[in-house]
Amino acid sequence: MRTKRIPILALIALLVMTMLFGCTKKELYKIEYANKGAFIDAKDAYAAGERVELKTYIVMDASPTVTVDGERLSPRVDGYDYLVYAFTMPAHDVRVEFSLGGSDMMAMRYQIVYESGKLQIVDPPEWAYPGETVTLQLHPVFDEITEVFVNGEPVQQTSGPDSDYLYFAFVMPAEDVTVTVAARNISAAEPVLKVDYYTKAVATEPVDGKEDGYYELVLYDDGEELLLLEEYVDGGKADERVTRYRVPKDVLNEALRIIYEAGMNGWNSLENPESLDGAIHVVRFDEEGCLYRVSSEAMPENGMDAFNALRTLLSGYLKPENLA
Repeated sequence: MRTKRIPILALIALLVMTMLFGCTKKELYKIEYANKGAFIDAKDAYAAGERVELKTYIVMDASPTVTVDGERLSPRVDGYDYLVYAFTMPAHDVRVEFSLGGSDMMAMRYQIVYESGKLQIVDPPEWAYPGETVTLQLHPVFDEITEVFVNGEPVQQTSGPDSDYLYFAFVMPAEDVTVTVAARNISAAEPVLKVDYYTKAVATEPVDGKEDGYYELVLYDDGEELLLLEEYVDGGKADERVTRYRVPKDVLNEALRIIYEAGMNGWNSLENPESLDGAIHVVRFDEEGCLYRVSSEAMPENGMDAFNALRTLLSGYLKPENLA
């Protein structure tokens, strides 16, 4: 009886192995294209043994050459417009190259990839030929300046048939390109002064015929995520030094708190101002679009406390890690 069970057990094992191998997922191998834009809807990976068909346009007075790992493929004609190059995918990655003989090199089209702003463009082109002028028609955005970059290089704005749109044009190179559309807020295109602290020594006579330079800390809002803080040392002199920093926007709130708690916006109306000998201190600050200016020549008795507090606050951010 045992001799009859052996074939049955072997058959069961064979069926189990067949089922297991039948459920195994096929491994895909990659195709590296030297010029993927030359082909229509080209895929990047196939399973070993799978038939690969690469379709390209027929070009008058030109002879396309397609190779797979250096071996040339022979095409077949598909209708009136296409050539098809076919091969069987081996069990390894391959490299496909396309070249074009003859006089018409324009047949090698390349891809246009949009990194950002594609929805702002009217009918964005996906492909273009080397030497072809590509014109992008964009919807303008209110209160913003639109900029276009191709492979990181700025594109010049040009004129177009419809004044309601923006037009940018570039010449397509012999490679795929990436288009980026960026925008800058018009109101923040120029830095807006928010708080300015200024001080300068006052001397009856210049030392060695030379006046001292001024010291200044200026806080700007230029539309960036962080505010711009500029420090001027020996200002107004030939060796003036300017250093720029980026600081959080909370700095402006703290500076305005010092200004308003000291009542600086009312100092200019003082009847009996307290003057200070030896140096002059000036603060300018923005209040709802109006620029106020107060100085130590017209301040209350404890006015220097506000000047010192403001300078201490801004100076606290003059650190290497905040350099702009």
